[in-house]
Amino acid sequence: VEYADPAFIQTFFWVLVVLASATVAYCLVFREEAAIPWERARRWGAYAIVMVPLVVLLAVALVTVPPGVTLIGLALVAIGEEVAFRQVFFGALLKRSAAAGGGVIGAVVGSALAFSVLHAVNVLGGRTATQVASQMLIIFLAGIVFACLFLSTKSLVAVIAFHWIRGALVSAPSDDASYLTWAMPLCMLSQTVVGLALLWRFRTCAASAFLAHPRVGVGAVGR
Repeated sequence: VEYADPAFIQTFFWVLVVLASATVAYCLVFREEAAIPWERARRWGAYAIVMVPLVVLLAVALVTVPPGVTLIGLALVAIGEEVAFRQVFFGALLKRSAAAGGGVIGAVVGSALAFSVLHAVNVLGGRTATQVASQMLIIFLAGIVFACLFLSTKSLVAVIAFHWIRGALVSAPSDDASYLTWAMPLCMLSQTVVGLALLWRFRTCAASAFLAHPRVGVGAVGR
């Protein structure tokens, strides 16, 4: 799915509006089921490491790249995907794992796999199996980063902002911002390293340690 393609954004803009609104509405209507009763304190160190470079690059890009509807479309994509895959799906896996006395690794990897599989539909758009597999691997690693940052910060808004800025910079025209052709791969590599480091840190953590208690229906939707 070429979310970063301006033509896609313009053609399916209102579809993205509906999808983003639907995911948010789900969390509002089924608030208890979607809520994640966080227990552990929020930790922002890893988030700052991966977010600060993106904010700096975004500030520079806003000067060199003309803004457009793509930014709004990518924001809708970030909202829809993070609510669906992190708040709802990852949250459900985490609560189920906590109830079963399991750890957090399965929830992180499971949500990342689902996030990656969603993009397998790109094969229908004419991409080769190799191209799709490569993209799915990159998205799987991104899913691990997003889930681990969510687990650390307990803030859905923070992860949405990270997802949005990351997507905006990846989609920026290289003709207007040639520096992004080397800066973003470096940023994405560092993000992957941070995500895998967090995954390694969480490997022995029980899911229940992150929740007030494993029962569904307590707490508030991640802020």
